[in-house]
Amino acid sequence: MGGHGNATGPVAPIVKRRRELGISQHELARLAGIHYQTVHRMETGTQVPHWETRQKLRRVLGLPEERYFTVEQRNKIFMELDRPIWCVINQNRRILTALHADLDDVYQDLALCAIRAIDRYDPSKSLASVKTFAMRNVEAHIKKTCEYFRCRGLGGTAARNLESGVVVSLDFMLEAGLQFAV
Repeated sequence: MGGHGNATGPVAPIVKRRRELGISQHELARLAGIHYQTVHRMETGTQVPHWETRQKLRRVLGLPEERYFTVEQRNKIFMELDRPIWCVINQNRRILTALHADLDDVYQDLALCAIRAIDRYDPSKSLASVKTFAMRNVEAHIKKTCEYFRCRGLGGTAARNLESGVVVSLDFMLEAGLQFAV
């Protein structure tokens, strides 16, 4: 990316649309719920925001999500990940049981994680296949989920003594500020 006003790549449509709508960088940042410096650095070419941040900006501006695969292609890829996702759950069944996690809810969270990874996948930036990329995200997600609840005293005896079960939720973890590395 170049200097000020020369945005290229995945941020170019965002910058173009913001200018077409006459929205300031500060206003766009406020509407998207991100820091102003992120928008400013994106437009000056000093930073390319993470995929999730770009999608927030695109939604605010009425742009479609950026993705490499069509929805139909993504769904076909995802269907091939059903068994591997359940394998990850089964590999972590002991800790999930200790957390009183509903395995169907865990599956839903991991499925969403896989779908978002497929949407984020860019073959020019990854040596892995899309399925490998998605499953690495799923494995990292379940690991971070377990670590998150362990750090808050919800593992082992404390989890078994809870009167109600703990539901592992991607939305809850994102709201709590957890970030997932690729």
